[in-house]
Amino acid sequence: MPLWPIERDDTSGPVDREIGNFLSALEIGPTDMSHGCNRWGTRRELLAMRPFMRTETLTAILASNLEPAVPSRKGRRYALGILVGGLVALLLMGGILKVNPALAHEVTLPAFWVRELYCGGLGVLSVCVLARLALPGERLGLWPAGIALIVLLMWILGAVVLLSAGPQSRVHLLLGTTARVCPFLIAFLAAPLFAALVWILKGLAPTRLRLAGATAGFAAGSLGSVVYALHCPELAPPFIAT
Repeated sequence: MPLWPIERDDTSGPVDREIGNFLSALEIGPTDMSHGCNRWGTRRELLAMRPFMRTETLTAILASNLEPAVPSRKGRRYALGILVGGLVALLLMGGILKVNPALAHEVTLPAFWVRELYCGGLGVLSVCVLARLALPGERLGLWPAGIALIVLLMWILGAVVLLSAGPQSRVHLLLGTTARVCPFLIAFLAAPLFAALVWILKGLAPTRLRLAGATAGFAAGSLGSVVYALHCPELAPPFIAT
């Protein structure tokens, strides 16, 4: 039997009946509702209202003491999650993988910043997509197209470098010296970032769960690649593009 039956007279309309059926099917009681975002009164007060519960009364209860959503809270949640996840990934890289000894020289090369901009751009845009997916009813807009454009530009750059190189060096440009371990090390560094993004999503309201999870994984991998770049010796665009 529902914990909070709604009694209606014969003049109640279809909306009243739908609300009553909805609450009865959910078996929502006053004790359960008192833990929600609204403060709807004590159990005794709600039980006293049962015989007179109609659409107007229910609407008043649901609308009482509403707290407006603060956009800055969502921004702080993203900043905190990504900052903590990034710091953990940075500590794992520095403590286990170690920083590339040639990093001081590589930062003076354009190829290093092409790699960083590529991974960082994918990370930023994928987080923007994730922010849309974290809220119900939000359209993705052109953010996915921006991700595809960055990937396409890197593929074009990789193809140009690959075709302009001699046949004997093309395999090395594609595979480098770390192709066998690179994906696993990136996944290792991306794990704390993925956990942070999942924590962010848990505080929001995503409705497309599979797409949101896949986007969180893509964003974590992209941001993890930015951290991994401090260890990775590969700078060839064909390697980065693949």
